[in-house]
Amino acid sequence: MNPMVKRCLAVGVLVALGVLIVIIAITPPRSAPASMAGSSRIILRVAVRDFRSDHPDFAVSPKDGFGHYPGNVALTLGASKDPLFTGLGFKALDQWRNGAGRPIAPHLYNRSGSDYWSWASAGVAVEGSLTINNNGYLDSWDSSQGSYIDTQGDDALVATNGDASAIDLGNGGSLGGDLLISPDGDPTAAATSGTISGVVGVMTSTGTMPTITAPDLGPSVGNVLISGTQVLTGNIPCDSFMIDNSSVAVIEGDTIIRCAGTFSLGQGAVIFLSPGAQLTIYTEGPVRAVFQNALVNVNTGDPSRVNWYHLSTDPFQIQENSIVYATIVAPNAELQIDQNGHFFGSFTGDSLYIANNAGLHVDLSLDPLPTMCGTLIADTPGVAGANDTCAITSADTFKQWFNDVPGTNATAAYPMILTRAADGMFEFLTDDFAPIDGALYGNEGELHNRYFTFEVDTSFIYRACTGQVVQIQCDDDLWIFIDGTLAIDLGGMRAGVPQVVELDRLNLQDGREYELHMFYAQRQGGTARFSLRTNLDLTGDPFSIGVLSNPLFD
Repeated sequence: MNPMVKRCLAVGVLVALGVLIVIIAITPPRSAPASMAGSSRIILRVAVRDFRSDHPDFAVSPKDGFGHYPGNVALTLGASKDPLFTGLGFKALDQWRNGAGRPIAPHLYNRSGSDYWSWASAGVAVEGSLTINNNGYLDSWDSSQGSYIDTQGDDALVATNGDASAIDLGNGGSLGGDLLISPDGDPTAAATSGTISGVVGVMTSTGTMPTITAPDLGPSVGNVLISGTQVLTGNIPCDSFMIDNSSVAVIEGDTIIRCAGTFSLGQGAVIFLSPGAQLTIYTEGPVRAVFQNALVNVNTGDPSRVNWYHLSTDPFQIQENSIVYATIVAPNAELQIDQNGHFFGSFTGDSLYIANNAGLHVDLSLDPLPTMCGTLIADTPGVAGANDTCAITSADTFKQWFNDVPGTNATAAYPMILTRAADGMFEFLTDDFAPIDGALYGNEGELHNRYFTFEVDTSFIYRACTGQVVQIQCDDDLWIFIDGTLAIDLGGMRAGVPQVVELDRLNLQDGREYELHMFYAQRQGGTARFSLRTNLDLTGDPFSIGVLSNPLFD
C-alpha cells in the first residue's frame, strides 16, 4: 500500500461518548411575528392512537440497548403524508451538533438543509452504477482546512440516478458518507454487504448530466511526448499525449490541453503545477494513468487547480498507486480507480468503479460552503453505531402507528396546549406525558396507558433570519417533517436526547406558509418525558374525531 495511504488510514478522530439530557436554552428571535404578539397559548389538536402492549413494536427493547436511533425513516413523507420505515437506522453513540453545540438531526449535519439532498450537491454524482468492492473505499476531506491526513472524514455525499440495484458494495467496500438514489428508488433495498456510514435517501428529482463541449484550440500539434522535464503553457491541441516514465510536465499559467486520442502517464510520470497555474484537460480518447506511481497535481494538493473533462466512452483509469488531484467530469464514461490508485476531488460521470484497496476522496471545499443568514454553518459530526431498527418489526407494522387500523389501534383527539414562556417561546413541558390514561384500550393493569402514538398536522409562516426554531426532547420516538422533509429525527426509546432545528438552514422561502407534521410514539411503559419549545406561530385544523375530556381545552 502507498505510504501516504497508510498514514491516512492511521489517522482517527477521538470522540467523547455521551448523551446530553438537559433542555437546551434557545435564543429568542430578534422579532416575533405580529400574530404571536398577543397570544398567550397555542392549542394543537393531536390525533392519539392507542395500542395494546402485545403489539410487536411496543413493550420491546432494541437489540443494542435503549438510546437514540436516527435513520429509520425516509427523508421525505410518503404519498399519504406518513413517515416511511427504511430499516437503515443506527444507534447514535454521540450527537451531531450545530455551531452552538445543540444536537441536530444527523442528516442535516454541515449542510444547508434540503438542497443537500440533491444531485447538484453531491461530490460524486453518477448516472448509473456505483461499485465499491475488494476493500475499495470512498470518503471525504477538506482541502481548504488542510491535507487529507489532517481532515479525513466520512462526510461525502454520493448520488446516483439509478435505483438500489445500481449499488454494489461488497468484499469490504465502504462508503463514508450519505447515499442518494433515484426519486422512485427504495432506500430499504440499498443494504449491501459493504458499509455505508451515513444514511440512504431519495432525491427529490433526477440529476442532469452537464453538457460539455471541447473548445476549438486550432490545428493539432500532432503527438505530444514529454520526456525528462518540460514546461507546458497556453493551448495545446494534440492527437495523443504521453508523459514518459519518470518524466515531468511543469504547468505554468493557464494551460488547456485537448487530446483527440490516448492520454497516458508512464511509470513515475508527474504533472506538476507551478504557483498560480491552472490546468484544463479535454480528452476524447482513452485515459490511462495506470502505470506505477504516476502523480497529477500532488504538489499543490488542491483539486480545483485541475479540471478534467473526459468526453470519450472509454473508461478513465487511475491505477497502480497513481494519485490524481482534480475535478473530473465524464458524461459517457466510467471512472475506474483500482489497485491502490487514489483520486482526490469530485467526480460527475456515467458510472464509478473502486476496487482493490483504491480510494476516492471527495474534497468538501469544492462545494459552496453552507451558510445560514450569512453565517457559516459549522456543525460538529456525531458518531454512528451499527445498523439497528430499534425494535421496529417491519414497514407493515410501522405503517400501523399513524393510520387507523380497527382491532389494532383506537383513535381519539387530545389538546396539546403550548403556553408562552417569559422568553417568548411557546412550550409544552411535562415529565409524565399520559394523554389517554383510563381511555381507549385502558391502562392494561399498569399505572399509565403508555402504549400510544400521536400525530400533529399544523402550519406556520416562515420569517427568514428571525431565529425561528423547534426544539424537542422526549423519551421515545419522534419525527418532525417541515414541507414534507425530515427536520427532527429522534427515533429511539428512552433516549432523553434533545434536538433542535433552525429553520433558516432549510432553505425555505420568506413569508410563505409551510406544513409541519409531527409524529410521536410512546413504546415503553416507563418514563414519558416530553418537551416541545418553539417560536413558530403554529396553527392547525381540528380532527374529525371526538376530543377526550380535558378541563384545559376550550
